[in-house]
Amino acid sequence: MQTVPSVPIYPGFVPSPSPAARAFLGQGQSASQPQTAESDLLKSIRGAIRGPEEELSWDAHNVILSSGGVIRRRWDFQNENQPVQWACFGYLEHPHSVYVTPTIRTDQQADEFQDQDFHIPDPSQRPTFGPFARMRKETKPATAYVAPTRAILIFLRSKGKIFYTNGMEYTFDLPFIRILENIELEESKVSGDPPLPTIFAILNPISEPSLIGLAGGLVGFDTGSVSLKQSGNSKMQSIPAQEHVVWISETFRPAEQLMVTIDPESRRLTVWRYAYIPSKDLPKNQTRPRTAKARQSMSGSAAVPPHARQSSVDPRSPVLPRTSLDLPSLAALPGMPSALANTATMNTLMQYQSTGDTAFPFSGPSKQPVPAKEAPEKAPAGSGIDSDYGFDANDRMKVVFWAEKLYTEVVDEVDAANFRNVTATSYDSRWNGKRDGALIGVCLPSTQTLLILDLTRNENKMATVQLHSRSRAIAIATVQTNHLGPPEMLVVRPDHTLTLMMHGTYELPLHFANSFPAQAIKAGAVVTSLVNAWGSSVTLGFQNGTSGRLSLGFRTMNLLTDQCLCILALVLPSDFFFALHARYLHRWSQHLFAQSEESFEALMAALYDVLGLTEEVQPTALSSLWERLACSSSFDRSLDDPAITSLQLPTQKPEPRLTLNQAAPHGYISSVLCGLHHLAQDNILSLRRYDQLLKLVPVVCKLALHVRPEWADYWRRLFPDAVGVWPSKSQISSQHLDDRLPVPPFDFLNAVYSKFNGEDILPALTNTWKLVAPFGITPSFAFGQVDPLMRLRRLHSVFLALADVKVEGTRKRAETAINMYAQFKQAGTIDPIEDLPIGIAAPLKEVIRTSQLSPSGSWSSAMYRLIGRNDLAEGVSSGQDTTGTEGYLSVKDYLRPTFRRMSVNEQVANVGRAAAGDIRVVSGVELGMQDFMDIRFGQDRRVEEVGRMLCSSSITAIKAMDRPEQSELDQAKEHHLQVIRLAERTLALPIGRALFTFGSAPVVTKEAYIIPKMEFTARIQPQNMTMLPEPGKIPGECISWGEFHNGVAAGLRLSSAADTVESSWIRFNKPAELTPEHAGFLFALGLTGHLREMLTWHTFGYLTPKHELTSIGVLLGLAASHVGSSNRHVTKLIAVHTPALLPTPSVDLNVPLLTQSAGLIGIGLLYMGTKNRRMAEVCITQISRKDLVQPDLSNEYREAYTLCSALAFGMIMLGKGTQTPADADLLMRLSVLVHGEGYSAAEDRPGRPDFDVTLTSPAASMALALMYLKTERQDVADILTLPDTVVALDRIQPNMLLLRSMARALIMWNAIAPKKEWLDSMIPDAINKAMEERFKGVSVEDSFELAYYNIVPGCLFALGLKYAGTATEEAYVLIISYYDLFAQLAFTNGPAFDHRIKRAAIRDGLNLISIALNMVMAGTGELNCFRRLRYSYGMYNQAIRYGTHVANHLSLGLLFLGGGRFTLGTSDAAIACMITAFFPRFPQVSSDSKTYLQALRHLWVLAAEPRCLIARDVDTKEVVYLPVKIKLREDSGVAVNQMISPTLIPDLDRLLSIRVDTPRYWPFYLDLVNIPRHKASLLRSQTLFVKRRTAFLSYMEDPKGSRSLFVRSNTAFGDSATLDFPHLTSMSNTSTSDLHQFIPSFAMDTFYLAFAERFCRDDGVTEHERIFQAYCHAALLDSILQDTTGTVQTHITLHRYRSLAPTVRRSRTRFFNVHLHDLQFLADFYLRVYDKRFSGKTENNARSSLIRQTTLLSVLHVLDGKLDELRKDPAFLRMLHAYAHGRGIQDASAIPPDATSSQYIFAWYLLRNHVPVSIVLALLPGFIATSRDRSLTTARPTNIPGPTPNINRNDEPNVRILDEGIRTVLHRAANAISPGLGSGWSMGSLEEVMSAWRDVGASG
Repeated sequence: MQTVPSVPIYPGFVPSPSPAARAFLGQGQSASQPQTAESDLLKSIRGAIRGPEEELSWDAHNVILSSGGVIRRRWDFQNENQPVQWACFGYLEHPHSVYVTPTIRTDQQADEFQDQDFHIPDPSQRPTFGPFARMRKETKPATAYVAPTRAILIFLRSKGKIFYTNGMEYTFDLPFIRILENIELEESKVSGDPPLPTIFAILNPISEPSLIGLAGGLVGFDTGSVSLKQSGNSKMQSIPAQEHVVWISETFRPAEQLMVTIDPESRRLTVWRYAYIPSKDLPKNQTRPRTAKARQSMSGSAAVPPHARQSSVDPRSPVLPRTSLDLPSLAALPGMPSALANTATMNTLMQYQSTGDTAFPFSGPSKQPVPAKEAPEKAPAGSGIDSDYGFDANDRMKVVFWAEKLYTEVVDEVDAANFRNVTATSYDSRWNGKRDGALIGVCLPSTQTLLILDLTRNENKMATVQLHSRSRAIAIATVQTNHLGPPEMLVVRPDHTLTLMMHGTYELPLHFANSFPAQAIKAGAVVTSLVNAWGSSVTLGFQNGTSGRLSLGFRTMNLLTDQCLCILALVLPSDFFFALHARYLHRWSQHLFAQSEESFEALMAALYDVLGLTEEVQPTALSSLWERLACSSSFDRSLDDPAITSLQLPTQKPEPRLTLNQAAPHGYISSVLCGLHHLAQDNILSLRRYDQLLKLVPVVCKLALHVRPEWADYWRRLFPDAVGVWPSKSQISSQHLDDRLPVPPFDFLNAVYSKFNGEDILPALTNTWKLVAPFGITPSFAFGQVDPLMRLRRLHSVFLALADVKVEGTRKRAETAINMYAQFKQAGTIDPIEDLPIGIAAPLKEVIRTSQLSPSGSWSSAMYRLIGRNDLAEGVSSGQDTTGTEGYLSVKDYLRPTFRRMSVNEQVANVGRAAAGDIRVVSGVELGMQDFMDIRFGQDRRVEEVGRMLCSSSITAIKAMDRPEQSELDQAKEHHLQVIRLAERTLALPIGRALFTFGSAPVVTKEAYIIPKMEFTARIQPQNMTMLPEPGKIPGECISWGEFHNGVAAGLRLSSAADTVESSWIRFNKPAELTPEHAGFLFALGLTGHLREMLTWHTFGYLTPKHELTSIGVLLGLAASHVGSSNRHVTKLIAVHTPALLPTPSVDLNVPLLTQSAGLIGIGLLYMGTKNRRMAEVCITQISRKDLVQPDLSNEYREAYTLCSALAFGMIMLGKGTQTPADADLLMRLSVLVHGEGYSAAEDRPGRPDFDVTLTSPAASMALALMYLKTERQDVADILTLPDTVVALDRIQPNMLLLRSMARALIMWNAIAPKKEWLDSMIPDAINKAMEERFKGVSVEDSFELAYYNIVPGCLFALGLKYAGTATEEAYVLIISYYDLFAQLAFTNGPAFDHRIKRAAIRDGLNLISIALNMVMAGTGELNCFRRLRYSYGMYNQAIRYGTHVANHLSLGLLFLGGGRFTLGTSDAAIACMITAFFPRFPQVSSDSKTYLQALRHLWVLAAEPRCLIARDVDTKEVVYLPVKIKLREDSGVAVNQMISPTLIPDLDRLLSIRVDTPRYWPFYLDLVNIPRHKASLLRSQTLFVKRRTAFLSYMEDPKGSRSLFVRSNTAFGDSATLDFPHLTSMSNTSTSDLHQFIPSFAMDTFYLAFAERFCRDDGVTEHERIFQAYCHAALLDSILQDTTGTVQTHITLHRYRSLAPTVRRSRTRFFNVHLHDLQFLADFYLRVYDKRFSGKTENNARSSLIRQTTLLSVLHVLDGKLDELRKDPAFLRMLHAYAHGRGIQDASAIPPDATSSQYIFAWYLLRNHVPVSIVLALLPGFIATSRDRSLTTARPTNIPGPTPNINRNDEPNVRILDEGIRTVLHRAANAISPGLGSGWSMGSLEEVMSAWRDVGASG
């Protein structure tokens, strides 16, 4: 073993704390500290170079965070009246939005507790909810691992402060900190109960501390996979209170989470392994821990006078100091939830480490020691816990961390007493070739003992620890001296020397450099301690009280040096590699650890030393500066510069040679050569690492010359100046040749080419450390399994997948390869394709091109991005939604969702409002989606017109009729009347505005939300005067309901995807006094699901004041937020406002009947579709509530209550009616309620009903319709028969006919058809015939007319429900025809009373027909409907009252639902909500809720679905027009519809697929049936990301397709002639010389734009420039037409190769031969491999290649022509002559000294023609001569058996045939020995070599 040299180190003196902190804290400079000569500036620079180390300093009331000596943050706790006790850094989970205490459960948490009879949906039944609602209910928040966040923890006396780096701060109490007194220990011994625990863990600022449970074993080492091994002990135990934590590992990896404790009383040192295990992963038989009784002796700690303390920053240090703790339950404390997060780290474990004289104030006194035990104890993994080593834990606390005892040893009495100074650390965590583990160092300074423990991770996934060795030390610390391997341990020996333990237990001596301050040495600066270790830095404590910060700068920034170190660690044994590493550090230190090329040179010099090699440098006389420049490294980088082509280059610097120091080469040279050769092969595959080859290849060649010269010959062909001599057989003894090194060496390109051809000549790549298996070497694994050849092996595995003959089909192989490459690229273990040489990248680009057109729909996002299909990648990624489920994002919001810049129009509008004084005034109709509207509705202004019509915050202008006959008083009265009528319309506007602006605000600011005002002022024209309604003319209750609807409209603008709407924000917007507007706002938040975020006590704050509208809004909102969930928490809230749900329904709760009605509807929503029998019984009972039979003032809302009860019942039993007895009983009861037929069992005869049938019949009819919705039960439909005689019609209210006809149609759902025949079939024949006569002018009975005017709207409304949101033409035509009919009838005049009755019925029917029409056309903005609604909107005369306005505005809002982004669904739940919202009860005034609860008008929200399909350009993020083919399921089969997005699509449950097949965009196919994520993506965003082909314009820019690039260039291919023969063309004869001018229109890629602007302009001056511009033009055009940017790079590279070849004047080129090797692979791939393996011809799916074969042949032809000219040079022929005979080039005396330039040409020749190596060529002539002589012998020798040859020497024809055969055999034999690309050794070169052989024979 060679002597290990000592490495010098350079510590610097750093005052603690920093000068800035010291000055602030008022600490003076200590006189004992030595004064350094460094200035403040120099110290700052030195600190900046070391890195921005952070530091915490504090005194009694201040804590300072400084970085690099600069104060970054200061905290002042003067007002806390408590001194600062401790400060440190740590990592904690961020609580995010956890604001609740454990005593109150949120709504979302309450969802976990469902009713026991909660209905479990049957998969075979029809789903109640639509696809969007199901997605929201099924989507659960992801429980992904959340990494802990860095925080600063500051501890006061009774509280702690946590400050996160993002600015969040938290305060928590410390009621559990106490001192473990000796008296408590004595009481414990007497009572037999163990003391209460003292070690706890916290996970986040608001979590309770948790115990550390003892485990029989921990199984597993990966995050989330650690499980608990049961010990057989039925009683849970915790870490004993006597244990004092001395060290905790600083890591998040479960495999390395360790802890060391000491029990001073028993003198036991214990090593633990801990892990976080969620309670759900614990074994089922684990019981909760129990606790012992608290003792009266527990007392608080006495305060210790604080003084300034300093802690150097360790971001991973534990977060709490070690103390003795008493922990009662914190459940009662505010802000302390009982539930803990799913992930945590033990870094949050409370511990304490004291250094120096700093004492923690809560420390207890030292314990009395016990007699020592000499022998150590070891606890093997999996053993049970000692019975005396645990106690019952606190039953009220959860155990989330578990500890396993791994090792126990009894320490000396002195060490146990001085346990606070014991230090421990772990290092060398790696795989060492035998086991995966780490080493643990424990330093006992009192006895100067260092224990080194070996931690092993066994195959059973459990850890064991055993003693490795003992040594002497007084201090230890872990430092990370390099970034390649695990940390090392810095040790201070008893003689105060420093040693670095690396690679296990190898010791590297360290000493202070001579630059260490002399005055410090004189003062006795010997190291006594190591503290505050972080990264590569540690603070050295000296004996004289000073300290110095040491940074072990062994971390090199040179990539090649790191790669060489890693590869050498895998090819050399441990002892040898440590010697090499130590020698390298020693040599590098001589260069002051410079971060330039010195590190690599030092490594190579150390390598030569340990291998016994001497580098001989030939002295050269540098006579001029020019020659000195040639010896610099910068000269080599300029060799390819065309500017020096004509210069006379200086003499080349001679390469140093390596000579052996011993007779034979070192045994490890071969393994080192093998490793470095593969490393060079790895670097040759990356263009970015080519420069490293110039340094690495010479080393490989020099080593190869001693053991395998053929390898040196291989590399010299690629780098001619890598070594000074050509290898020859005379340079090395045959005894030194190492046959374990194969000939030829491994060549990646040859290996890939042979695989493509089905050959396996070269060995496959295996694990890097297996390279030395033939040499019998056990690798050192000094850096673990860090693989420097990872990229090479990954790329090799990709090509193996491409060449796999077992996989049939080009596409399957391509998919496998792309999947592998994408995974490797995500992991960062493979180079990007752009960094690969063009040859090796060509197969990858071809497989990408193969998969681009139609990739599989199941690929990952990374695979799509790899092949350039970013459109598909965006579709499958789970990133930002462009529309979400409720809102649309504009381009600005999409690109920067957190901050959107205002447009110019928005800024102008803001300036205008500011000038008018209304800065924060909003109109309520802002959509903010102008870019979407421009595409959705073209260029017309229909959306602006709708916004104007529905705006209720602006003054409305009306035109007064000019009546000169009226007086001014009469005119004023008329004007006031008009203003009142206009105010009624204004009160109805918010109902329609809610639909129009629904979900238009996806982002919510933190400011107060503004609700637009209700403006009742009118401007009378032409007088131009404003007028307000007279006070009292509009009742206050009417205004209240109008404000309620206004609040709903404002709240519905918020998208359900707005994630900033939380309970605190809702509470922030609460007014001082509850208002109707805020009540509506709360209801809107509930409809959009945001009330789920409201906390329980906030809910009580709204319900307690008994504000009626607020109670209605909150109850309905909570129910809507939890629709269909049966949430028990919401049920309880509703129950206290609904007496019917209480055990005693007759109890008087003083709750208004409207609030009770809202509660019943809330129950219906909450239990929708669940078929909950208990709730259904309550609701059906309330339909015939007895106290509502007789009307009085207390039950004026009895009709509304009855209707709400029926609707609630129908929602609960929605579509679930069956023929079971229970349902039959409900059917019987509903039938009685419909017809009023009672039955008395006592008298056995019909009795008088005890309910009002006029109330129950309409309600029961709707309940029956909802219960048997879509059931096709004719018997149920027959219950709702329609009378057909005058007498029968006179006995029933006409509006009941409307409800019955609608109910019958809903039950017989499938019979509904958009045909007049169906409508006629729903009307009784008598009525039909009568109306036919009526329309002919014949008078008929009024009963028939009234029945007709009610039945038709009911049937049309049912038709609208079935075809809601479909825009079906047949339904549209049928309904609009009746709309026009009823509109004509509605505006007829007649003085008779009966005429007024019929007109009222017609207008009510018209309102319902209008709603039905716009339900069908919801979201379409259809103009015909809009025109009719616009006409109706302008009518506000006395005959048009509030109800008609409501219907008109509902219709208008439906037509433009959500600004055209939403439509209506047709699921059962959607139908129920639409029936409830659009129920045909239109009151005369807004306050009239007697027959219908007005708040229910907004339940349409639960039926709205965002089904607007949007196509967005993936590059520009703009919305575009896109033709799509949609395949959907129809009743008659499968239909295919052609649509142009943006458009509304059918119900997603009916959709089968969506296909984009247009030449302007890349095609793709969404399979919604077979690929679930396609449907999930469409449900999530409703966006199709498309990628435009670069040769086309969008449909908006080029609607007819006449401006495509194919039209401009008149071709679909590039200019192949220019690419093949660029010297024969110029820009003038190209077809599109103005490419640079119009290319921005076709390509958004910045590469295309920049390339066209720079290289494709027709402004060349010289002929060469014009030729190059023409070539660039052709290359760019070809790339655009093929839509791939990669071909431009390939074409430009090929053009560069044409001029890169060496010449006589410029022979030295850096990488020409490497490029030539790559070019040959590229040509052979396309000429010999592509057609067979990649073109798809064998599968009848042929595809042309990206690069034409003629282009490659043209480049090779040019280069071969230049080579043919150079190979005639006499100097070249002499080289070939010498090389053919194996003499070596420099051994040939005929070569003159000035012919060195021919060596580069000669290397080019050997590489291009695949000439075998010189040593092989030297052997071939002898075999040829022997074979020829044997074949031409005239007489057979007597001693040679065999047949007589039949070839005579004089037979010239046969001799020529023989020579030809010998030549063929020779060619094949040489190729077999030295295989190459393509056809191998060229025949022309073979002739030249044979000619050289014959010349020697002739001369001989």
